[in-house]
Amino acid sequence: MVEASDGLVLEPGMAVIARGGMHLMIERADASFVARLSGQSERTYTPSVDELFSSGAAAGGRTALGVILTGMGDDGLAGARDLVTAGGALLTQSAPSCVVYGMPRCVDEAKLGAVSVPLDAMAAEIVSRV
Repeated sequence: MVEASDGLVLEPGMAVIARGGMHLMIERADASFVARLSGQSERTYTPSVDELFSSGAAAGGRTALGVILTGMGDDGLAGARDLVTAGGALLTQSAPSCVVYGMPRCVDEAKLGAVSVPLDAMAAEIVSRV
């Protein structure tokens, strides 16, 4: 792993998960993308998918891909709007494959999801788009 100042340079195949109480933010650093943690936000949820997607939209624009999986509430809806407005793509987990269809439902009802995918097909769909 390569660190860039107070962030982590993202590399192909890498997965980064925010720790509790912190938001994961994506920023562009020259030709790379950097993941940084931030504790500052007015969002209800921490970490927040809205924060992640909004920062990803700003950093990646039309190259950004967001994925909303099973979850409760509407976290991710505002960030999904930012991502789609920036030209990025969005996938949601299909209702039958969700334990809780709250988060994907909100995005699907807002007509923001590019495609709704069963969980067992999600990895292949992501790989086909990157």
